[in-house]
Order: sequence, then C-alpha cells, then structure tokens
Amino acid sequence: GTGQPNDLLDQRDRLIAQLGEKIQVTTLEADDGTVSVFVAGSQPLVLGNQAAQLQVVRADLDGDRRVQLQFKQGNSVADIPQAFIGGGSLKGLVDFINDDITRTQAELGRVALAMAVALNEQHQNGRDLQGNLGTPLLLGSGPFSGVGAVTNSGSATVTATVANVNDAGALRPDDYWLTFVSATTVTIQRSSDGHYWDGTGWVPSAASAVPVGPGVFEGLTLTLSGGTVGDRYALRPAATALGTIALAIDDPVKLAAASNPPVGNVQFDGSNARAIMKLRDKLLFDGVTPLSDGYVAAFSRVASRVNQAKTSSEFSQAQARDAEQRRANEAGVNLDEEAARLLQFQQAYQASAKYLQTVQSIFDTLLSTFR
Repeated sequence: GTGQPNDLLDQRDRLIAQLGEKIQVTTLEADDGTVSVFVAGSQPLVLGNQAAQLQVVRADLDGDRRVQLQFKQGNSVADIPQAFIGGGSLKGLVDFINDDITRTQAELGRVALAMAVALNEQHQNGRDLQGNLGTPLLLGSGPFSGVGAVTNSGSATVTATVANVNDAGALRPDDYWLTFVSATTVTIQRSSDGHYWDGTGWVPSAASAVPVGPGVFEGLTLTLSGGTVGDRYALRPAATALGTIALAIDDPVKLAAASNPPVGNVQFDGSNARAIMKLRDKLLFDGVTPLSDGYVAAFSRVASRVNQAKTSSEFSQAQARDAEQRRANEAGVNLDEEAARLLQFQQAYQASAKYLQTVQSIFDTLLSTFR
C-alpha cells in the first residue's frame, strides 16, 4: 500500500531519542523520507542508508589516564575534540575521566609532592639518635620521567625534579605535554589551559619552542636529551607523586629529631622534630596557603563540580521534558487534548442530532398540513 509505516517511523524516532541521551545529535530529513544523523558538529553518523561508528580508545600520549572519542567511517578514523562532543551522558563521562579525575589526582598529588619535598628537606637538616645526618623521610618526591607516546620513534630522556622547598611551593596541579620540534627544541604545553611555555612565561601560541636542556618552570627543573622530531611525552609530576609517596625510613632510630649541629653534648633534643611540626603552618603554596590547608583547593573544586553537575542535570531534565512535550504536541498523542476533542465532537454530534430532530419535526408538520 501507499500508507505511512507509522510503527517503523515511531521506532526510528525512539532510537534517535535514545541516541540523543548519549550524545548531542542533529537530524535532517531528506525528500525520500530518510533521516540523516550528525554528531560532534558535522560528523555524519547516519547519512542516507550509510552508517558510521563512534569508538572510544585510550589517548596514546597519556597511557591509561585519558580517553579519546573517535569517528570511524570505513577505514578512516578521526579524533573528535572533547569540546565538540556536545551534550549527553557520553560527554559527561569523557569530562569526568579526562578532566575531573585527572585534575583531582593532580591537585592531591601537588599537596603530597610539596609535603614530601618540605619534610625531606627539613629532616635532612637534623641528626638522628646515633648522631647521623637525616636522610629523606619520604619516597616519591622525584625525579619524574616523561611517558612517551606509543607512536614515538625515538628514545629521548625527559626528566623533571623539584630542587627545594621553595620550588615545591610553585608547583601546579598540571600535566605537561612535550613535543620535539627539532633535535634541539621542544614545545611544552600545559594541560589546564593549553598554553605553551616560551622560556619566561605561558602564551597561547603553539609556535613557542624552547631549547632542549635544563630549564625551570612552575617549580620544576626539566632536563631533556636525545630528542626525535615529532616525538611526544607526557610529564605528570603531581599525579605520579600521588601514587608513589611512601615512607623511606622504617627504623625510629633514624628519625632526625635533633638539631644540627647538636646543642651541647645532647643528640636527641627534639628541635628538628619541632621544626618539622611547624611546617604545617608554612605558607608553601603560592606564598599564601599553608601546607595544612593545601588540600582545600582540591576538595573545594570537587564540591563545586558536583554542585555544577547537579544544577546542569536538573536544567537539562527540565529542557528535555519541555522538548518532549512540544514534540508530543506536534507529532504524538496528548491524552488530555484528545479527551477534550472527544467532548467537543460529542457536543457537536448532540447538537447536530437535535437539529435533525427539529428539521424532522418541521417536515412532518408540513406534510400533515397538505393531507
């Protein structure tokens, strides 16, 4: 027959609506009745009778930390920038994995790394019960090695260290991505804002490159050697520290609690232990935040993101309900409207029936007159 396959069309609409819950979609109906579906701005997920695919892979530069959404059409695969994903649950998951988790790890790692550097430096300023100079109290304060991308062809050495407690105070909760522009120059990109280091500050231009060799930025001393053009490396000092901090001393005798040099002939006078305790009030982060409050930024950001996500969810649900209502009014069946229309039709029918009865009565009267 020539009728519309309404059941199939309804099923298609439901599938598109379900897809829209996962990722923001745009549809376009053709003259032949087919509907094309576009995602990530203009990527044709469905075009006529041809369908492409979306797939998620691990980002090659960051190992198992970040994920990358890709558009696959035949043998062609293209990365979809995170900002192009739009709305939907997929957007929320990618943002959570790539931004929220990594940022929180980096912020907590910054606190752990700064604490380790400060404690180690102060501990090494004292003497233990046997009169020996103190050794590092905690492991995990560096040096940190860059992780190469799986596509690298060379074997460069990328290393970062935190030289002293003052440098630790300048640390940021960031990852850094390094790309060798030549054998002697690299670009250094910061994860939080995408800016590049030009040797003295951070600029938005990707053209900024710095010479290979020792350099200092944001509390880190960076050393590179043996680069191959195009090779990329991820440097994650804060996040790496978070997973590696551990006690380096397992013998209480080696705790350097005494001062150096000793006070008189007394080795265990406790002055260095008191100095270690006072580190909690040291304005270590950016010169304004004490070590004891370093975690506040991380937890405040998590709380803010949770509140923001809750607000966005409630707003999106309200929009979805409004859109569904308008769609139902346009193309679907509204039971309240249909009931109202039935009453209208019923009243119209009753009025018509009454009219016909009146006409029939008048007609009968006329007939009787001519008999």
